[in-house]
Amino acid sequence: MSHKRIIFILSLVVTIGIAFIPVLGIRYDNGVSYHGFPANVFAYYGNGGWSLQSLGPFFNIAFYYVIFLLLYKVGMKIKNATV
Repeated sequence: MSHKRIIFILSLVVTIGIAFIPVLGIRYDNGVSYHGFPANVFAYYGNGGWSLQSLGPFFNIAFYYVIFLLLYKVGMKIKNATV
């Protein structure tokens, strides 16, 4: 499996995982809880209703993908410099 696919799966898992961390991923506003960081992934309205935010999930996946890709590249440079 290529490193890009692994990074994509990791960013997908982190996007979903951070949406449920109370201190970081959940924000309350007028009785509605918004889940996700840095962008909202979905909203829960308290009466059983919920909605998926329009571009939040795509932004978060791309955001974490770029971060993990940069970390991978830095790690490879450090690994190649020490060998």
